[in-house]
Amino acid sequence: AEEACAEWEVVLSKVNDMSKFGFSFSNGMTDFAQARGALADPGRGPDVLVVKKVSDGGLLEAWNREHPGLQVLPDDRVVEVNGATTALGMAAELRAGAVARMRVTRYPSVFYVELTRRPDQRACGFRVSKPKRASGGPVGLNITEIREPGLLEELNQQYMSKGLYHLVVMTGMLILSVNDVDSKPVEMATELRKSTQSMRLRVRRRDAFAVAKAKLRQQVSLLKAFVVNPDLGSVVDGSFSSAG
Repeated sequence: AEEACAEWEVVLSKVNDMSKFGFSFSNGMTDFAQARGALADPGRGPDVLVVKKVSDGGLLEAWNREHPGLQVLPDDRVVEVNGATTALGMAAELRAGAVARMRVTRYPSVFYVELTRRPDQRACGFRVSKPKRASGGPVGLNITEIREPGLLEELNQQYMSKGLYHLVVMTGMLILSVNDVDSKPVEMATELRKSTQSMRLRVRRRDAFAVAKAKLRQQVSLLKAFVVNPDLGSVVDGSFSSAG
C-alpha cells in the first residue's frame, strides 16, 4: 500500500579494525524540527537516525550489493540498533560496536490526507504554487507554506500525537491530486478553492525524488560490479575503506 512504511532488518559485522559500517546519518528529531520551521515543537519528532549517505567501500554498501531487495538508501530511517531505540543510543552503538543489528524503515513516497471544512474552521491553512516541471517529473502543486490555524496543521498535530510522523505534511511536498482532479495544477488549485466540504489530497514526499535517484545509482553500481567481476562474492572482508 502507498501509505505503509516498509521495514526490514540489516546486520553488519566488522571483521577487523579496518572494517567500517560505511554510512553517515543525522538526528531525525532535529531534521523534523528544521523541516517544520516556525511550527516546530521542541523535542517533538521521530527519535530515529536518518541515513544521509552510503559510502563506497563500507559494509553497508556491501550489504546493498548482496541484498538488492533489502537495500538501505539515503533518507531511510534507522529505528533500532542492537536493542537501542533512541537516536543517541543508536548512534552510540554504531560508534562503539563491532556488530550492528539494525531495524530500518522507509516512509511511503506517496500518501493521502483528508481535510474536512467545518463551520468553525474553513481555512485549509496552506499555500501552493505550480512548480517548474523537471523532464519526466511528476505534475502537481508545490506546498510552499503551512499556517496556523488551518485544517492541515490540525491534522498534522493529530498524526504527531499518535507518532505517525510519516503522514505529516511538510512544505516542499507535492500535491499530486485533489479529490478526482489529477495532474492538472490549475484545475487542482480551483478544486482547493471551491471545495465546500471534504478534500482528499494525494501527496508526494519531497525526499521521494532523492530515493528514486539513489535506487537508480545503486542499480547502475550493481551492474558495473557484475560486469567487472561476474564472480563477485558475498563475503565482506576488511579490505573496505573507511566510511569517512
